[in-house]
Amino acid sequence: MTELRLRADRAGLHDGAPWWLLDKTSRPLSSGHGVAGTPSAQSVLLIVPDDCVTVLTLRAPDLAEKRLRLALPTLLEEHLLVAPESIGFALLSSPAERPGAIAGMIDIAVYDKTWFDALLATPVVMRCPRLRVVAESWALPRTPDCWPLHLSAERLVLGLPNGAAYGDNLPSGGLTPQQGEQLLMHLRPPPPGGDAPMPIATAPTEIALYVSAEMPTQTPRWLSELLGRLPHSIAIRPAKALDWASADYERGGIRSRHTIRVGRYTATRSAATAQPPPEHSRPGTLPRST
Repeated sequence: MTELRLRADRAGLHDGAPWWLLDKTSRPLSSGHGVAGTPSAQSVLLIVPDDCVTVLTLRAPDLAEKRLRLALPTLLEEHLLVAPESIGFALLSSPAERPGAIAGMIDIAVYDKTWFDALLATPVVMRCPRLRVVAESWALPRTPDCWPLHLSAERLVLGLPNGAAYGDNLPSGGLTPQQGEQLLMHLRPPPPGGDAPMPIATAPTEIALYVSAEMPTQTPRWLSELLGRLPHSIAIRPAKALDWASADYERGGIRSRHTIRVGRYTATRSAATAQPPPEHSRPGTLPRST
């Protein structure tokens, strides 16, 4: 079975969007840019950016999963800054399935419905009989104490322990001061007694660094300097090469699958049982509201 991987961005799928055709062993057969000339395949893997995803971790009422799904709009209402009809959402984990879960907490993905529907309306996506949607960070192994950071020439992605991620485009001049502050905000320990909608129990003690093939494997100087501004010490693991074209989105340890109905398609999100790194893979989320 051949698989066509499509990389969307904030603008969707367009003439500059990269694609890769893989065989059944995930070996690359061909690649290119632009959705107009893509080859046919038995399945499509649509990779979306993590900054088009919002993941909320909320306390759930004591309901059966089917009724809990029906209650999601009400649970989300106070956390939305946009009209509810403009967003799509999905239950990513129930309390019993969330690795390292706080009792009664659930993970919910929220995404812009218009943006997502436009992706699905692209001809190359519509003509394929099998579609999966993944966020880029889903291929990054993560644990509560070791968070992954992926760097490429154009993007950075920091995986968070609750299944979310911080992703952003890098300008040609490198990391901006504002992006540095965003990274620090995610890496600092949470204030005691906080009541944030996305509670994170601890800050990481390690960063697992991943880089695209075109990037040097040395730890960037700016990263060491940035971590030096934190009130606690964070070790940096040696960098490993990882490209989204060859990333493994079907890692071992998968315990269950959740599906999001999208027209005639089903977008699949895999939830993994926590394992020691590097084998553990805790996938992330789906597209996001702005």
